[in-house]
Amino acid sequence: MQSPDGLATELSDLKNYVTSKLLWNPNLSAEKLRDEFLDLHYGPAAGPIRDYINLLHDTARINTKSKPWVSFCGWRENFGLDDEFVQAGMKLFEQALRLADNEVVRNRVEKASICIYSAAIDDAYRWGHTVLHDGKGEYDTRPIDPSLAPTRPYARKFFELCEKYGVTHWNLGQDINSARGYIRRAYGLKEDEPL
Repeated sequence: MQSPDGLATELSDLKNYVTSKLLWNPNLSAEKLRDEFLDLHYGPAAGPIRDYINLLHDTARINTKSKPWVSFCGWRENFGLDDEFVQAGMKLFEQALRLADNEVVRNRVEKASICIYSAAIDDAYRWGHTVLHDGKGEYDTRPIDPSLAPTRPYARKFFELCEKYGVTHWNLGQDINSARGYIRRAYGLKEDEPL
């Protein structure tokens, strides 16, 4: 079992549920546990979230067949999670929010949607994470590729949701505050500029 400390951006409630159940009994079906959790936790909104998970798995499975070096983590492009995938995922979470029949379920769906916002801004995160220095020890302050500028509202929503739901990690080894710094750098924002 390996996981970020605290809560992370990729459906951590579901992951923690399935992992905990399998630790007690490794003979259980992960798929059945997934469906059990989705139905119990999201009620009438479970269907679109299940569809999102299936879309994620199918997209990654198709796009990693020729990439044996791809591990369980990495950049979205390694798994073929392109803009088309992001838009399809956004629609599924919007549908799930419409199906939520009470505030508790709505909050759970909203928290789960953090994962699609993470995918939407992954390229900005990667740019800010990898383009740190100009070779002279100074921070590279070039702005993000203009084609990624439309993702800035997703970044704002992502961090709002992380704060609202106490999400502490972008991924394993990356706390949310460091991720915020990388993304702010990618958009060329100064310290006092709002995201």
